[in-house]
Amino acid sequence: MKRLTSSIAVLVTALGAIGSTVVPASLAFSSTSPIPSALTCAGKKAVQPTSYVLACADANTYFNSVHWTSWTSRSAEATATLVQNNCTPTCAAGKFVKYPATLTLSQPKSTRLGLLFSVIHYSYTVSESTTLPLTTLSSVR
Repeated sequence: MKRLTSSIAVLVTALGAIGSTVVPASLAFSSTSPIPSALTCAGKKAVQPTSYVLACADANTYFNSVHWTSWTSRSAEATATLVQNNCTPTCAAGKFVKYPATLTLSQPKSTRLGLLFSVIHYSYTVSESTTLPLTTLSSVR
């Protein structure tokens, strides 16, 4: 078995999670809630969601069967199933593959929506026989 790990810094905006930790000044101010929320792709706050979409643009990567083991003012931890489109031969024709995973939300930020976690760190396990597709530079155009 191989354990793969990833961390994604997310910008907490009404649009959902995208790749940056910078919170614009237009969003920042004090929160009235001591417990942070997660921001969904629909721009809604959620505490201990049972599923969470990681790839908001196309929902090709998401967590389901999320079981939270802790949710505090500093971080939240859970076990889950990572569901990921293998995009073979294309993402439209790809197969969704499931992996056991753990995830941690951290680095709460104050925003106009309240206190939101800004980073997700996750790890998932693949079997030795799992082939993960790689894109070569020559095929990227």
